[in-house]
Order: sequence, then C-alpha cells, then structure tokens
Amino acid sequence: MKSYKDARYEQLRKSGAHALEGEELRRLQQTLLEMYLDVQAVCEENGLTCFVEGGTTLGTVRHQGFIPWDDDLDMGLLRDDYEKLKAIFREKLGDKYILNAPNYEGKPTNRFPKILKKGTRFVEAGIPEDERSCIKIDIFPLDNCPDNPVVRLLKGLCCTFLMFAGGHVLSWEMCRTLKAKPGRREVIGMLFSFCSSEKWFNWSDRACRHGNNRSRDLCIPTGRKHYFGEIYPRNVVEPFRDAVFEGHTVKTAANTDYVLTNLYGSYMEIPPEEKREKHYIDRIEF
Repeated sequence: MKSYKDARYEQLRKSGAHALEGEELRRLQQTLLEMYLDVQAVCEENGLTCFVEGGTTLGTVRHQGFIPWDDDLDMGLLRDDYEKLKAIFREKLGDKYILNAPNYEGKPTNRFPKILKKGTRFVEAGIPEDERSCIKIDIFPLDNCPDNPVVRLLKGLCCTFLMFAGGHVLSWEMCRTLKAKPGRREVIGMLFSFCSSEKWFNWSDRACRHGNNRSRDLCIPTGRKHYFGEIYPRNVVEPFRDAVFEGHTVKTAANTDYVLTNLYGSYMEIPPEEKREKHYIDRIEF
C-alpha cells in the first residue's frame, strides 16, 4: 500500500509538480546563498561560527559551490553557538527571516531547525501548504557526545526513538490534514499520536544536548545518518577551515574527507541522474 506521501507525489507530478532545473533552480540557489551569507554575517558579528554541512559540504569540495542539481542548503553550528543564535535571531534576522525550530517560537515542523525567508513560497509535493511553506535553509546543531560508552548508547537510543516517534507522528498529522489513506508510516505515527509531533521534537532536541564541551567526540543527531551514524572525533570538526563556495569564503569542518567519506563513500564520483537527490515542487515564488 502506498503511503499518503507517495500517492501525493504521483498526484502532484500529474498536475504539474516538478523538479527544479535551469534558470528556476539557479535562482533558488542564489536565494539560498543570500540567506546563508546573511546568517554568516550575523554569526561573525557576534563571535559565532556557522559552517556548511552535509550536501553543501560536498558541493563545496567537489564543485566549489552548489551541486549542480541541488535545491537546498545545509549549515551547521556547534550547540552552544546555535543556542546563542536562537537568542539573538529575532533581533538580528527577524526582519527578513523566521526560525522554525524545536524549543523555539511556534510549532517545529521537523527534528532539525530551519530558517525561512519571509515573502517567499516553496511548496513541496506531498507536504500540506501553510504559512511556513517558504524557501528555507536547514540547520544541523553539533552536540557533544558522551565519552562513557554506556551513557552514549543510552543517549543515542533515546534521541533516535524520540525523533522516530516525532517524524512518524508528523506524517500522521499531515495525512489527516490531506485526508489521505494512511500507509505503514502513518499508522505507526497514529500509535504515538497521544502526543503531538511538536512535543516529540522538543523532547528530542533537549535529549540531544550534552554539556561537556571537552568531550572527545561530536555528533549530529539530526543528520541524515542519525545519532550513531554521524559521530566524529572533535579534531575532525575543529578547528574549522576556510573554503570557497560560489565565490564566497565559508567555513567547513577541519577534515572534510573524513566527513564526506562517512556520508557518501566515494564522494568525488558523480552519481548517475537516477540517483541524484531532488525534491518535487508544486509551487515556488521568490
């Protein structure tokens, strides 16, 4: 049985949903770059360090800019810097942007924070449209990882479970909004829907935090490979180094080869077109 999201993808493809390409894709990339540079400037003014993350790191290393078909931008901050950015966000960036994040203002719509650009629209196929359907960049906080292996295991399991529950409940909530037939993911979400996705995401965000700033390792619990899949020795991440992205200086992890090999394997190889990650878009407005 297809999930509501798979069915919605098919429906929207037939009605005009599309993967971005050409001039439209390039305009989105330029908008994302402008957003990143705005956040980077505020971070630098306030003694914080933001850096490119995930697929954007891959683009920086392999293409010195966006992956040609990429339609998003990933950034990271150490947890302490991220919490400081949250505290000043409305004052420093609130005129142009909205921070949609767990344990912040409004309802979080994912396990990781997103910065939304006001006055834009970005409606992804299969996702109900609301006031937060804007062009956005993703933030992945880097958390200290417990050195004690037992504490690390328990913490990782807790974080993974809370994000699992929150993600499935969110699918159930969207399924109900779209009045679609639930699939397996949505049925699982229904079982955990005694609490809202907002509560699950807030709990998972708090569970990810660990106060030891001298811990041996750092981790990205909200990343593509989750808690246990993205644990890095601290010297792989720090000290951050300069790199060129779309002609601008940005920060990356100290050892990008280590990070990218963990995420993508042979990351310098260009994947065939059918394996390139893309989003189907119902509507975009700049």
